[in-house]
Order: sequence, then C-alpha cells, then structure tokens
Amino acid sequence: MNKILTTPHNFWEKYQEKQRILENYRKKAIKEKIPVLKPEAGSFISFFCWLKKPKSILEIGCGCGYSSYFLIENLMQGSYIGIDLNKKRAEKAESFLAENFNTKNISIITGDALIVISEIDQKFDLVFIDGAKYQYPDYLQALMGKVKRHGYIIADNIFYLNRLPGTNLDKHHKNSGQGIKDYLQLIKNTNNFNSTIYNIGDGLSVSEVLL
Repeated sequence: MNKILTTPHNFWEKYQEKQRILENYRKKAIKEKIPVLKPEAGSFISFFCWLKKPKSILEIGCGCGYSSYFLIENLMQGSYIGIDLNKKRAEKAESFLAENFNTKNISIITGDALIVISEIDQKFDLVFIDGAKYQYPDYLQALMGKVKRHGYIIADNIFYLNRLPGTNLDKHHKNSGQGIKDYLQLIKNTNNFNSTIYNIGDGLSVSEVLL
C-alpha cells in the first residue's frame, strides 16, 4: 500500500495521488465485499469537517477505514475513535489510517458499538453513524449525553440502497429499513435536533444537537 503524499510539490499532484490511493482502496474493499461509503458522500464529509473543524470525532461502523479517511484528513488537533464489530475490518482500518495519518491521535476499537459507547467517558463534536441499520435508533439513544451541545451526528444510508422512502421492503431488508425509518422519526420529531437530509450517495442526514 502506498502512503498518500503529505508534502507534494504542488496541490494538483497531492490531489491526484490521494484520489488514486482512495479509489484503489475502495475497489479492493468492494472486491472483498466490505461495504464502503460512496465517494461523493466522502467528499461531503471531508468538506463538513473542514468547515466545522471538530476536535473529537467518533465513527460507529468504521469498516476498513475508507470513510474514516474523510473524517480524519482535516483533523488538525484532537482525536478520532472508530468502532467496528468485525475484527479483520478493524485491523485493516487501523493499518490504513496509521499509514496515512501517523501523526494524528487515532484509536480503533473492536466490539459492540452500544457497549463501547457506554464505556467511553468523553463527549464528541462529531459522530458519524454507519453501523448496522436496524440499530440506528439504539445508537442515537446511546449517544445522548455523549455529543456536545451544537455538535453534530451524521448518518449514512438514509435512503437505504434507494429502497426508502415509500417502497415495500422484503423480509431480508425489513429490519434494517425499519431501523432507518425509526431513526428519521427520532431526529425529525424531537426537540433535541435540528436535522437536514441530503441527497448525496445513499442519503446522508446531518443533525445538530441542540440540548
């Protein structure tokens, strides 16, 4: 694996090298049947982090670390924690991120996100959710008190492979689809959040925590 350039002679070389390595990593993940973020969603998250400058980031379902790159690349000072239940994927993420961001404060934890979150004694500026879809409402509940006021929660796959909204789900996708529907109800119909849905990738929701 090649390391993404950090001190190129010009901006265009840096951008091209970054895109080449990310695209190769994305294709490898797909070949290995590891779910990965859509590139356009990654670009949005990268820009969001550049704009808001979160100093403490939590990712639920970091997978092989592809999405993590976009969360971390603009993290100048602060820390990132990624959680994934799959040990092999977590190890891939740890290796990929250490190779590209060896001076940043990065921690990858293998385990059940709901248990890990309950054990973390920290509040976050930004949380990115991309774990098991049926557990989205549970993640949100677990995060109460773990996100700073006016911090943000971003959730991926809100359109759930273009099966939502307004479509019938087969048995295989029913629980995941219901989890996303319940999550959307929670972020839209309570006073805790100011939420917006973006038609980017497979759908992203961005929720500002108000309380």
